[in-house]
Amino acid sequence: MPVSTGVLISSALTEIVRLNPRSVLDAGCGFGLWGFLCRLYLDVFPGRRYREEWQVRIEGVEVFPRYIMPHQEFIYDQIHIGKIEEIVDRLDAFDLYIFGDVLEHLEKDVGIRVLETACRKTNKGVLINIPLGGGWRREAPDENVYEAHLSAWELDDFAPYRPQVCAEATFPDVGHYATILISKGLSAAAKAEVMYRNGVLCSERHPEFATECLRRAIEIGYSDPSAHFELSRLLLERQQVEEAVEVLRDAIARFPDHVPTYDLVGQLLRRLKRADEADEILAAKPTPPNVS
Repeated sequence: MPVSTGVLISSALTEIVRLNPRSVLDAGCGFGLWGFLCRLYLDVFPGRRYREEWQVRIEGVEVFPRYIMPHQEFIYDQIHIGKIEEIVDRLDAFDLYIFGDVLEHLEKDVGIRVLETACRKTNKGVLINIPLGGGWRREAPDENVYEAHLSAWELDDFAPYRPQVCAEATFPDVGHYATILISKGLSAAAKAEVMYRNGVLCSERHPEFATECLRRAIEIGYSDPSAHFELSRLLLERQQVEEAVEVLRDAIARFPDHVPTYDLVGQLLRRLKRADEADEILAAKPTPPNVS
């Protein structure tokens, strides 16, 4: 289809407006949804109502020419007909690359190569809307062979790019669907915040991905012990008590004034029948200040 689910449009649009790109490549533009929304909120809404006033360069790539109609030709500055994997590398760099239900229509190795190219070239970020898991696979209709799902993706596939999971939805009997943003040039503090939010957002439905994100948040230097607490909670749910203790010991080393961490470590050590260690930890617990 030249369109996709609209369930996470508002989350994706929030990120587009926040990034405020001056150039956009809409890969697999289809009916033109993302081109229209980008034109509306990046040009028209700020006050540039007429075409001659528009300042944002918006280009599209579409492999199936019949999807292109007069309204797309008006909205986009240029539409490139062909396969994204053959086009993306030879185009100029864009502030924002949008892959709206595109990657799953490529073989996995091809999709990874396209994604890596976009991440390398972008000035601000890569926005991805994508079904997760293998339940979405379907054959192509007779009209357009490119509509077939050729690969299945999981959040872990995007982990090397330090993604921000902006939103996620669940479709019964099919699987999950996510909006993912890969930002360029984030500070260490911003990356840590993104990883922490991923961990919290994905802890219920994607605990392994959440665990890895929380580890990264801690590694980068997340500024609050909440990342340690959330990670220890996930580990305890899997009965990994020893590892949870080590995570919380690290929290004590980084945040020595955070009293609740000592209490939790003490409880876990007693659970492991290590009373002497528990007593040692609790003896080191800072005394709360006297409040008169």
